[in-house]
Amino acid sequence: MRLFWKVFLTLLAVLLLTALASLWLAQHWQLEQRVLDEKVEVLRHQGETAVDIFTSQQPKEFHRWLKQSSRRHQVMGALFSADGMPVVSRPWPHEWKPLLERLQRGETSIRLLQAPMLIWAGRLTAEDGSSWLWIASTPLPPSLIKQSRQQRLLLFVLTALLAMVIASLLVGRIMTRPIAQLRHITNQLGHGHLDARVPASLAGRGDELGELARDFDSMAEKIAALLSAHKQLLRDISHELRSPLARIQIALELARGQGDAGNEDELQRINKEADRINELIEEVLTLSRFDQGMMPLEKQTLSLEALLQSVCEDLQFEATRQECHIEYFSTASLSIAGDERWILRAIENIARNALRHSPQGSSITVSLSQQQELSIAYACIRIADEGPGIDQDKLVHVFEPFYRAAEGRERSSGGYGLGLAIARQVVLAHGGSIAARNRTNQGLELTLLLPLPA
Repeated sequence: MRLFWKVFLTLLAVLLLTALASLWLAQHWQLEQRVLDEKVEVLRHQGETAVDIFTSQQPKEFHRWLKQSSRRHQVMGALFSADGMPVVSRPWPHEWKPLLERLQRGETSIRLLQAPMLIWAGRLTAEDGSSWLWIASTPLPPSLIKQSRQQRLLLFVLTALLAMVIASLLVGRIMTRPIAQLRHITNQLGHGHLDARVPASLAGRGDELGELARDFDSMAEKIAALLSAHKQLLRDISHELRSPLARIQIALELARGQGDAGNEDELQRINKEADRINELIEEVLTLSRFDQGMMPLEKQTLSLEALLQSVCEDLQFEATRQECHIEYFSTASLSIAGDERWILRAIENIARNALRHSPQGSSITVSLSQQQELSIAYACIRIADEGPGIDQDKLVHVFEPFYRAAEGRERSSGGYGLGLAIARQVVLAHGGSIAARNRTNQGLELTLLLPLPA
Protein backbone atom coordinates (compact mmCIF):
# COMPACT_ATOMS: atom_id res chain seq x y z
CA MET A 1 0.00 0.00 0.00
CA ARG A 2 1.28 3.45 -0.87
CA LEU A 3 2.44 5.70 1.94
CA PHE A 4 -0.17 8.31 1.06
CA TRP A 5 -3.00 5.82 1.53
CA LYS A 6 -1.57 4.54 4.83
CA VAL A 7 -1.49 8.04 6.30
CA PHE A 8 -4.83 9.00 4.72
CA LEU A 9 -6.70 5.92 5.96
CA THR A 10 -5.21 6.22 9.45
CA LEU A 11 -6.33 9.83 9.79
CA LEU A 12 -9.72 9.00 8.23
CA ALA A 13 -10.27 6.20 10.76
CA VAL A 14 -9.50 8.55 13.63
CA LEU A 15 -11.86 11.21 12.27
CA LEU A 16 -14.65 8.63 11.85
CA LEU A 17 -14.18 7.32 15.38
CA THR A 18 -14.21 10.86 16.75
CA ALA A 19 -17.34 11.68 14.73
CA LEU A 20 -19.12 8.53 15.98
CA ALA A 21 -18.19 9.34 19.55
CA SER A 22 -19.47 12.90 19.09
CA LEU A 23 -22.75 11.61 17.61
CA TRP A 24 -23.24 9.17 20.48
CA LEU A 25 -22.55 11.87 23.05
CA ALA A 26 -24.91 14.32 21.32
CA GLN A 27 -27.73 11.76 21.26
CA HIS A 28 -27.12 10.91 24.88
CA TRP A 29 -27.25 14.57 25.84
CA GLN A 30 -30.46 15.05 23.88
CA LEU A 31 -32.06 12.10 25.66
CA GLU A 32 -30.93 13.42 29.02
CA GLN A 33 -32.22 16.88 28.21
CA ARG A 34 -35.60 15.44 27.17
CA VAL A 35 -35.93 13.51 30.44
CA LEU A 36 -34.96 16.57 32.47
CA ASP A 37 -37.44 18.76 30.58
CA GLU A 38 -40.19 16.25 31.27
CA LYS A 39 -39.31 16.17 34.97
CA VAL A 40 -39.26 19.96 35.15
CA GLU A 41 -42.66 20.09 33.44
CA VAL A 42 -44.05 17.68 36.05
CA LEU A 43 -42.70 19.86 38.87
CA ARG A 44 -44.13 23.00 37.23
CA HIS A 45 -47.50 21.36 36.78
CA GLN A 46 -47.48 20.26 40.40
CA GLY A 47 -46.74 23.83 41.41
CA GLU A 48 -49.62 25.21 39.37
CA THR A 49 -51.95 22.60 40.89
CA ALA A 50 -50.72 23.51 44.36
CA VAL A 51 -51.47 27.20 43.78
CA ASP A 52 -54.96 26.42 42.43
CA ILE A 53 -55.85 24.13 45.36
CA PHE A 54 -54.47 26.47 48.00
CA THR A 55 -56.23 29.57 46.65
CA SER A 56 -59.57 27.85 45.97
CA GLN A 57 -59.91 25.33 48.84
CA GLN A 58 -59.23 25.03 52.52
CA PRO A 59 -55.66 24.65 53.81
CA LYS A 60 -56.54 21.15 55.08
CA GLU A 61 -57.39 20.05 51.53
CA PHE A 62 -54.12 21.53 50.32
CA HIS A 63 -52.21 19.69 53.03
CA ARG A 64 -53.88 16.38 52.08
CA TRP A 65 -53.15 16.92 48.39
CA LEU A 66 -49.52 17.67 49.17
CA LYS A 67 -49.12 14.30 50.92
CA GLN A 68 -50.83 12.44 48.10
CA SER A 69 -48.68 14.14 45.47
CA SER A 70 -45.56 13.24 47.36
CA ARG A 71 -46.51 9.56 47.40
CA ARG A 72 -47.97 9.35 43.88
CA HIS A 73 -45.46 11.45 41.90
CA GLN A 74 -42.43 11.22 44.22
CA VAL A 75 -42.45 14.98 44.43
CA MET A 76 -41.56 16.91 47.53
CA GLY A 77 -42.67 20.53 47.28
CA ALA A 78 -43.24 23.66 49.29
CA LEU A 79 -45.41 26.69 48.49
CA PHE A 80 -44.40 30.17 49.63
CA SER A 81 -46.04 33.52 49.53
CA ALA A 82 -44.47 36.30 47.52
CA ASP A 83 -42.62 37.53 50.61
CA GLY A 84 -41.10 34.05 51.19
CA MET A 85 -43.36 32.76 53.98
CA PRO A 86 -44.32 29.03 53.74
CA VAL A 87 -48.07 28.44 53.48
CA VAL A 88 -47.79 25.15 55.41
CA SER A 89 -45.86 24.81 58.59
CA ARG A 90 -43.73 21.80 57.76
CA PRO A 91 -39.97 21.25 57.51
CA TRP A 92 -38.33 21.80 54.13
CA PRO A 93 -34.65 21.31 53.06
CA HIS A 94 -32.33 24.12 54.14
CA GLU A 95 -30.55 24.05 50.74
CA TRP A 96 -33.74 25.50 49.25
CA LYS A 97 -33.22 28.77 51.05
CA PRO A 98 -30.80 30.23 48.42
CA LEU A 99 -33.33 29.31 45.72
CA LEU A 100 -36.12 31.08 47.63
CA GLU A 101 -33.96 34.19 47.94
CA ARG A 102 -33.24 34.17 44.21
CA LEU A 103 -36.97 33.95 43.45
CA GLN A 104 -37.63 36.89 45.76
CA ARG A 105 -35.01 38.89 43.85
CA GLY A 106 -36.99 38.47 40.65
CA GLU A 107 -35.90 35.22 38.99
CA THR A 108 -38.83 33.32 37.52
CA SER A 109 -37.46 29.82 36.89
CA ILE A 110 -34.49 27.95 38.36
CA ARG A 111 -33.44 24.39 37.55
CA LEU A 112 -30.84 22.73 39.75
CA LEU A 113 -29.36 19.27 39.25
CA GLN A 114 -28.07 17.79 42.50
CA ALA A 115 -27.78 14.03 42.03
CA PRO A 116 -29.83 12.08 42.89
CA MET A 117 -32.42 14.94 42.93
CA LEU A 118 -33.71 17.43 40.38
CA ILE A 119 -34.89 20.70 41.99
CA TRP A 120 -37.07 23.29 40.30
CA ALA A 121 -38.03 26.64 41.72
CA GLY A 122 -40.37 29.09 40.01
CA ARG A 123 -42.66 32.08 40.39
CA LEU A 124 -46.34 31.20 39.66
CA THR A 125 -49.45 33.37 39.31
CA ALA A 126 -52.89 32.34 40.59
CA GLU A 127 -56.17 33.03 38.77
CA ASP A 128 -56.82 36.01 41.07
CA GLY A 129 -53.48 37.52 40.02
CA SER A 130 -51.61 36.82 43.27
CA SER A 131 -47.95 35.71 43.02
CA TRP A 132 -46.63 32.57 44.66
CA LEU A 133 -43.26 30.86 44.96
CA TRP A 134 -42.96 27.12 44.42
CA ILE A 135 -39.92 24.90 45.10
CA ALA A 136 -40.03 21.16 44.49
CA SER A 137 -37.70 18.20 43.97
CA THR A 138 -37.97 14.74 42.47
CA PRO A 139 -35.54 11.81 42.21
CA LEU A 140 -33.68 11.28 38.92
CA PRO A 141 -33.63 8.00 36.98
CA PRO A 142 -30.59 5.78 37.75
CA SER A 143 -29.30 6.22 34.17
CA LEU A 144 -28.85 9.96 34.81
CA ILE A 145 -27.29 9.47 38.23
CA LYS A 146 -24.48 7.15 37.14
CA GLN A 147 -22.56 9.84 35.28
CA SER A 148 -22.85 13.58 35.40
CA ARG A 149 -22.68 15.67 32.27
CA GLN A 150 -19.20 16.86 33.18
CA GLN A 151 -18.02 13.30 33.59
CA ARG A 152 -19.36 12.30 30.20
CA LEU A 153 -17.78 15.36 28.62
CA LEU A 154 -14.48 14.50 30.25
CA LEU A 155 -14.80 10.91 29.04
CA PHE A 156 -15.44 12.11 25.49
CA VAL A 157 -12.46 14.49 25.56
CA LEU A 158 -10.19 11.76 26.90
CA THR A 159 -11.43 9.31 24.27
CA ALA A 160 -10.81 11.85 21.50
CA LEU A 161 -7.34 12.61 22.84
CA LEU A 162 -6.55 8.90 23.09
CA ALA A 163 -7.64 8.40 19.47
CA MET A 164 -5.47 11.32 18.37
CA VAL A 165 -2.47 9.99 20.31
CA ILE A 166 -2.89 6.53 18.77
CA ALA A 167 -3.21 8.06 15.31
CA SER A 168 -0.12 10.21 15.89
CA LEU A 169 1.85 7.17 17.05
CA LEU A 170 0.75 5.16 14.02
CA VAL A 171 1.59 7.94 11.58
CA GLY A 172 4.85 8.59 13.41
CA ARG A 173 5.75 4.90 13.25
CA ILE A 174 4.84 4.73 9.57
CA MET A 175 6.97 7.79 8.77
CA THR A 176 9.80 8.22 11.26
CA ARG A 177 10.94 4.65 11.94
CA PRO A 178 11.94 3.86 8.33
CA ILE A 179 13.43 7.34 7.96
CA ALA A 180 15.50 6.77 11.12
CA GLN A 181 16.68 3.43 9.69
CA LEU A 182 17.66 5.11 6.44
CA ARG A 183 19.48 7.84 8.34
CA HIS A 184 21.41 5.25 10.36
CA ILE A 185 22.45 3.34 7.23
CA THR A 186 23.39 6.63 5.51
CA ASN A 187 25.66 7.54 8.43
CA GLN A 188 27.29 4.11 8.25
CA LEU A 189 27.90 4.54 4.54
CA GLY A 190 29.25 8.04 5.15
CA HIS A 191 31.74 6.68 7.69
CA GLY A 192 33.18 4.26 5.17
CA HIS A 193 31.12 1.11 5.81
CA LEU A 194 30.46 0.41 2.15
CA ASP A 195 28.69 -2.88 2.93
CA ALA A 196 25.92 -1.05 4.85
CA ARG A 197 22.51 -1.90 3.41
CA VAL A 198 18.88 -1.19 4.28
CA PRO A 199 17.13 -3.93 6.35
CA ALA A 200 15.01 -6.33 4.31
CA SER A 201 11.90 -5.33 6.28
CA LEU A 202 12.26 -1.78 4.95
CA ALA A 203 13.44 -2.62 1.44
CA GLY A 204 10.48 -5.01 1.06
CA ARG A 205 7.84 -2.37 1.72
CA GLY A 206 5.46 -1.58 -1.11
CA ASP A 207 5.25 2.18 -0.51
CA GLU A 208 7.42 5.17 -1.37
CA LEU A 209 9.75 4.55 1.57
CA GLY A 210 10.36 1.02 0.30
CA GLU A 211 11.20 2.43 -3.12
CA LEU A 212 13.56 4.94 -1.50
CA ALA A 213 15.23 2.11 0.44
CA ARG A 214 15.74 0.04 -2.71
CA ASP A 215 17.12 3.07 -4.56
CA PHE A 216 19.48 3.67 -1.63
CA ASP A 217 20.76 0.07 -1.78
CA SER A 218 21.27 0.41 -5.53
CA MET A 219 23.19 3.66 -4.99
CA ALA A 220 25.31 2.10 -2.22
CA GLU A 221 26.21 -0.85 -4.44
CA LYS A 222 27.24 1.47 -7.27
CA ILE A 223 29.35 3.61 -4.92
CA ALA A 224 31.00 0.49 -3.47
CA ALA A 225 31.70 -0.82 -6.98
CA LEU A 226 33.18 2.51 -8.11
CA LEU A 227 35.42 2.80 -5.04
CA SER A 228 36.47 -0.81 -5.37
CA ALA A 229 37.33 -0.27 -9.00
CA HIS A 230 39.26 2.88 -8.04
CA LYS A 231 41.27 1.04 -5.40
CA GLN A 232 41.85 -1.89 -7.72
CA LEU A 233 43.14 0.52 -10.37
CA LEU A 234 45.59 2.04 -7.88
CA ARG A 235 46.78 -1.42 -6.85
CA ASP A 236 47.17 -2.54 -10.45
CA ILE A 237 49.03 0.61 -11.46
CA SER A 238 51.29 0.33 -8.42
CA HIS A 239 52.11 -3.29 -9.18
CA GLU A 240 52.67 -2.57 -12.87
CA LEU A 241 54.99 0.35 -12.07
CA ARG A 242 57.25 -1.76 -9.90
CA SER A 243 58.68 -3.78 -12.80
CA PRO A 244 59.78 -0.87 -15.02
CA LEU A 245 60.97 0.98 -11.92
CA ALA A 246 63.17 -1.97 -10.98
CA ARG A 247 64.58 -2.04 -14.51
CA ILE A 248 65.33 1.71 -14.28
CA GLN A 249 67.23 1.21 -11.03
CA ILE A 250 69.21 -1.67 -12.58
CA ALA A 251 70.02 0.51 -15.58
CA LEU A 252 71.22 3.25 -13.22
CA GLU A 253 73.59 0.87 -11.48
CA LEU A 254 74.96 -0.29 -14.85
CA ALA A 255 75.45 3.32 -15.97
CA ARG A 256 77.33 4.09 -12.77
CA GLY A 257 79.49 1.07 -13.32
CA GLN A 258 80.78 2.49 -16.60
CA GLY A 259 82.61 5.13 -14.56
CA ASP A 260 81.48 8.25 -16.44
CA ALA A 261 81.91 10.92 -13.73
CA GLY A 262 80.41 13.63 -15.93
CA ASN A 263 76.93 12.11 -15.63
CA GLU A 264 77.02 11.38 -11.90
CA ASP A 265 74.82 14.33 -10.90
CA GLU A 266 72.14 13.39 -13.43
CA LEU A 267 72.29 9.74 -12.44
CA GLN A 268 72.04 10.70 -8.77
CA ARG A 269 68.96 12.83 -9.54
CA ILE A 270 67.30 10.01 -11.48
CA ASN A 271 68.01 7.56 -8.65
CA LYS A 272 66.53 9.94 -6.10
CA GLU A 273 63.32 10.36 -8.08
CA ALA A 274 63.11 6.60 -8.64
CA ASP A 275 63.37 6.10 -4.87
CA ARG A 276 60.54 8.57 -4.36
CA ILE A 277 58.34 6.75 -6.87
CA ASN A 278 59.15 3.46 -5.16
CA GLU A 279 58.25 4.99 -1.79
CA LEU A 280 54.93 6.29 -3.18
CA ILE A 281 54.07 2.88 -4.64
CA GLU A 282 54.82 1.21 -1.32
CA GLU A 283 52.53 3.63 0.54
CA VAL A 284 49.70 3.10 -1.98
CA LEU A 285 49.99 -0.67 -1.59
CA THR A 286 50.14 -0.34 2.21
CA LEU A 287 46.97 1.76 2.26
CA SER A 288 45.28 -0.70 -0.09
CA ARG A 289 46.12 -3.66 2.17
CA PHE A 290 44.70 -1.85 5.19
CA ASP A 291 41.53 -0.95 3.25
CA GLN A 292 41.01 -4.61 2.36
CA GLY A 293 41.83 -5.83 5.87
CA MET A 294 44.72 -7.85 4.45
CA MET A 295 47.47 -6.26 6.56
CA PRO A 296 48.55 -8.78 9.23
CA LEU A 297 49.21 -7.25 12.67
CA GLU A 298 51.73 -8.77 15.05
CA LYS A 299 50.34 -7.48 18.30
CA GLN A 300 52.41 -7.37 21.47
CA THR A 301 52.46 -5.33 24.65
CA LEU A 302 53.80 -1.88 23.80
CA SER A 303 54.89 0.83 26.22
CA LEU A 304 53.49 4.00 24.66
CA GLU A 305 55.68 6.18 26.86
CA ALA A 306 58.88 4.56 25.58
CA LEU A 307 57.56 4.64 22.01
CA LEU A 308 56.68 8.36 22.17
CA GLN A 309 60.00 9.27 23.79
CA SER A 310 61.80 7.52 20.94
CA VAL A 311 59.72 9.33 18.32
CA CYS A 312 60.33 12.69 20.04
CA GLU A 313 64.10 12.14 20.16
CA ASP A 314 64.22 11.33 16.44
CA LEU A 315 61.91 14.24 15.64
CA GLN A 316 64.04 16.67 17.67
CA PHE A 317 67.04 15.72 15.58
CA GLU A 318 65.11 16.53 12.39
CA ALA A 319 63.60 19.71 13.93
CA THR A 320 67.00 21.21 14.67
CA ARG A 321 67.31 22.43 11.07
CA GLN A 322 64.10 24.46 11.54
CA GLU A 323 65.12 25.59 15.04
CA CYS A 324 61.91 23.93 16.31
CA HIS A 325 61.53 22.44 19.77
CA ILE A 326 59.75 19.16 20.64
CA GLU A 327 57.94 19.09 24.00
CA TYR A 328 56.75 15.81 25.48
CA PHE A 329 54.31 15.42 28.41
CA SER A 330 52.97 12.28 30.01
CA THR A 331 50.45 11.95 32.84
CA ALA A 332 50.31 8.14 32.88
CA SER A 333 52.53 5.18 32.03
CA LEU A 334 50.32 3.28 29.57
CA SER A 335 50.71 0.12 27.52
CA ILE A 336 48.57 -1.25 24.71
CA ALA A 337 48.37 -4.43 22.65
CA GLY A 338 49.53 -3.43 19.19
CA ASP A 339 51.87 -3.91 16.28
CA GLU A 340 54.95 -1.87 17.13
CA ARG A 341 55.93 -1.34 13.51
CA TRP A 342 52.62 0.18 12.45
CA ILE A 343 51.88 2.12 15.65
CA LEU A 344 55.32 3.69 15.33
CA ARG A 345 54.68 4.40 11.63
CA ALA A 346 51.36 6.10 12.39
CA ILE A 347 52.80 8.33 15.12
CA GLU A 348 55.84 9.24 12.99
CA ASN A 349 53.60 10.15 10.05
CA ILE A 350 51.57 12.52 12.23
CA ALA A 351 54.65 13.98 13.96
CA ARG A 352 56.50 14.60 10.69
CA ASN A 353 53.37 16.16 9.20
CA ALA A 354 53.30 18.55 12.19
CA LEU A 355 57.01 19.37 11.72
CA ARG A 356 56.52 19.93 7.98
CA HIS A 357 53.91 22.63 8.66
CA SER A 358 55.61 24.25 11.68
CA PRO A 359 57.18 27.71 11.22
CA GLN A 360 60.80 28.25 12.15
CA GLY A 361 61.42 28.59 15.89
CA SER A 362 58.05 27.14 16.93
CA SER A 363 57.21 24.21 19.22
CA ILE A 364 55.54 20.84 18.66
CA THR A 365 53.79 19.33 21.67
CA VAL A 366 53.37 15.57 22.16
CA SER A 367 51.34 14.35 25.15
CA LEU A 368 50.12 11.04 26.57
CA SER A 369 47.18 10.64 28.96
CA GLN A 370 44.36 8.26 29.83
CA GLN A 371 40.79 9.01 28.74
CA GLN A 372 37.47 7.34 29.51
CA GLU A 373 34.68 7.15 26.94
CA LEU A 374 31.50 5.08 27.38
CA SER A 375 33.09 2.98 30.14
CA ILE A 376 36.08 2.14 27.87
CA ALA A 377 39.59 3.25 28.83
CA TYR A 378 41.76 4.72 26.06
CA ALA A 379 45.33 5.89 25.73
CA CYS A 380 45.07 9.45 24.40
CA ILE A 381 47.99 10.74 22.28
CA ARG A 382 47.89 14.39 21.21
CA ILE A 383 50.33 15.94 18.73
CA ALA A 384 49.96 19.70 18.23
CA ASP A 385 51.91 22.20 16.15
CA GLU A 386 51.94 26.00 15.87
CA GLY A 387 51.48 26.12 12.12
CA PRO A 388 48.76 27.86 10.10
CA GLY A 389 46.17 25.14 10.76
CA ILE A 390 43.54 24.02 8.24
CA ASP A 391 40.31 25.66 7.12
CA GLN A 392 37.41 24.32 9.16
CA ASP A 393 35.58 22.98 6.10
CA LYS A 394 38.67 21.00 5.08
CA LEU A 395 39.32 19.29 8.42
CA VAL A 396 37.01 16.37 7.59
CA HIS A 397 39.15 15.55 4.52
CA VAL A 398 42.65 15.50 6.07
CA PHE A 399 42.61 11.70 6.48
CA GLU A 400 41.57 11.02 2.88
CA PRO A 401 44.23 9.56 0.54
CA PHE A 402 46.07 12.12 -1.61
CA TYR A 403 44.27 15.03 0.02
CA ARG A 404 46.22 18.25 0.50
CA ALA A 405 44.98 21.29 2.37
CA ALA A 406 47.07 23.47 0.05
CA GLU A 407 45.80 24.05 -3.47
CA GLY A 408 49.12 23.26 -5.14
CA ARG A 409 50.49 19.74 -5.65
CA GLU A 410 54.09 20.63 -4.84
CA ARG A 411 55.85 18.36 -2.34
CA SER A 412 56.46 21.21 0.08
CA SER A 413 52.73 21.45 0.69
CA GLY A 414 52.52 18.09 2.42
CA GLY A 415 54.32 14.99 1.07
CA TYR A 416 52.30 12.55 -0.98
CA GLY A 417 49.05 13.04 0.92
CA LEU A 418 49.09 9.44 2.21
CA GLY A 419 50.74 9.74 5.63
CA LEU A 420 47.63 10.71 7.58
CA ALA A 421 45.48 8.28 5.60
CA ILE A 422 47.80 5.41 6.58
CA ALA A 423 47.87 6.64 10.19
CA ARG A 424 44.08 6.55 10.28
CA GLN A 425 43.95 3.00 8.90
CA VAL A 426 46.52 1.84 11.48
CA VAL A 427 44.54 3.36 14.36
CA LEU A 428 41.26 1.89 13.08
CA ALA A 429 42.89 -1.54 12.70
CA HIS A 430 43.78 -1.35 16.42
CA GLY A 431 40.20 -0.49 17.40
CA GLY A 432 40.87 3.20 18.01
CA SER A 433 39.96 6.53 16.48
CA ILE A 434 41.72 9.65 15.22
CA ALA A 435 40.52 13.24 14.93
CA ALA A 436 41.89 16.65 13.92
CA ARG A 437 40.98 20.11 15.18
CA ASN A 438 42.35 23.61 14.96
CA ARG A 439 43.84 24.94 18.19
CA THR A 440 42.34 28.03 19.80
CA ASN A 441 45.31 30.28 19.11
CA GLN A 442 47.16 28.78 16.17
CA GLY A 443 48.08 25.39 14.80
CA LEU A 444 46.60 21.94 14.30
CA GLU A 445 46.10 19.22 16.91
CA LEU A 446 45.62 15.54 16.09
CA THR A 447 44.26 13.18 18.74
CA LEU A 448 44.70 9.41 18.70
CA LEU A 449 42.62 7.17 20.96
CA LEU A 450 43.89 3.60 21.37
CA PRO A 451 41.98 1.15 23.60
CA LEU A 452 43.77 -0.04 26.72
CA PRO A 453 43.68 -3.73 27.72
CA ALA A 454 40.71 -4.53 30.00
